Amino acid sequence: MPKPVRVLIGIGLMLALVAGGLGILGSQAGDWGVPYFSFTTENGTTCTNTWIGHTCDDVTLADFEQWADLQVPEGTTLLSASYTKTNADFEVVAELRTDPEHAKEFGELLKEKYGKCQDAGYRPEELADHDEVCLVNSVLARGTQDAPLTRRWLLSTGVAKDGTRLTLLTFASR
Repeated sequence: MPKPVRVLIGIGLMLALVAGGLGILGSQAGDWGVPYFSFTTENGTTCTNTWIGHTCDDVTLADFEQWADLQVPEGTTLLSASYTKTNADFEVVAELRTDPEHAKEFGELLKEKYGKCQDAGYRPEELADHDEVCLVNSVLARGTQDAPLTRRWLLSTGVAKDGTRLTLLTFASR
């Protein structure tokens, strides 16, 4: 074989090896925790690594229930949820809507688990035209909740004119 053909074959093999290595690196980098690469959780949430953790912008219901430690009851839909993990800290932010048939029951469950409604706090803009607004802050709820105080939470919930309940939740590590 002439030398130019052998050189081209050698260059082609080297390029194939480098491309294969980069392909493997690109497909596995997210699972390895490489910053700015994505990975998918067991429950289907796609997350992106950061330098000190990861963020998940479109959280599945199963991951929300696991990370928030809240079983979403029948008649309730997870409208949006995000999860941010940095070192040992985390934050889950979610918006849920409950149908009129289950709205009262879910409101009572929230009060029982996370504490009585409080006078302190501000009404989120999303609840501006809602009735029966309940604001709960874990710092002020001490002694009125069933949930352990190993995390912080802010909870805002209210009933819309059509009877549906809108709930805004934020959970964070202590």
